[in-house]
Amino acid sequence: MATLSFKAYLWKEKLIKDEYIFKVIETRIFKIKAKPCFSDLYNTLQGTFPDLSRSMFTITWRDEEDDSITISSDKELMFALKEMTINEKEKDINKTKIHKLNVYIKKPKYQETY
Repeated sequence: MATLSFKAYLWKEKLIKDEYIFKVIETRIFKIKAKPCFSDLYNTLQGTFPDLSRSMFTITWRDEEDDSITISSDKELMFALKEMTINEKEKDINKTKIHKLNVYIKKPKYQETY
């Protein structure tokens, strides 16, 4: 069965010098089937990063203009994979394609403090 390779960066908000900023806390490489649906990707990420099983998260990719684009549906995933493949083919035709994703752990909107 054909597969796609991914490198995913897990980002989490951290308090640094009285300011919250996102930092990469973990990077993983994994493969999934060649024509994944969004739920395949979402579930694979939850299995790959243990922190995601208890958290809400957002998946993004970087386009050719270096904008961060959110993936939240099958249609957006297919578009992202097509665009990432086209952009990489222009750079190096002999290189194995690894699709890069950013995964951001969402902070709860409401947190009680006591």
